[in-house]
Amino acid sequence: LFAGYAESLVFALIVWSLVQARKERWILAAALGLVAALAKAVGVVVIVPLLILGIRQRKTAASAVLLIPLGPAGFWEYLHRAGDPRFGAAYGEYWGTVISPPWATLWHAVERLSHAPEGMHILNLGLLLLMALLAAISRERIEYRFYAAAAILIFLCKDTTFPLHSMTRYVLIVFPAYAGFVSLLQPPWLQKRFAMV
Repeated sequence: LFAGYAESLVFALIVWSLVQARKERWILAAALGLVAALAKAVGVVVIVPLLILGIRQRKTAASAVLLIPLGPAGFWEYLHRAGDPRFGAAYGEYWGTVISPPWATLWHAVERLSHAPEGMHILNLGLLLLMALLAAISRERIEYRFYAAAAILIFLCKDTTFPLHSMTRYVLIVFPAYAGFVSLLQPPWLQKRFAMV
């Protein structure tokens, strides 16, 4: 079986967008962010670190990043004009997905886990919590930690009949968590065992 998912593309576009912003190439950073948001709606979270960087650098050119939300908005408008006004309804109809407050989704997952513990439930919830913890303890720049928090909040706004469905795939774009993992390997006794990481 094969399924094409956009997470790797979105992740690459987000990282490239941030690199371009750090080089003060704001138009290119905004364009890459817009394409990330077009590839998958969660790509719009790149606006969070880009806005913080732009404010920090005090560059008026950074205002171009405000165009990033036009990616998904333009796509939804295109679908509407093409005769598919039910685009948002498709998630609920075909995937059993509803928009929900983050705490409700988390509660639903914990409640389901307490009644019917299954391996995938445990893996999805455990990985989400681990990535959130690793992102929080990372020594990354504050804009990257805000990005991680925004991405995780967006993931938690999607409640499904199978709680936290596909979370193992979604959290791949939370790159500050990888830095948090590396920071755990800093003690000398661990560096000897994990020198390649």
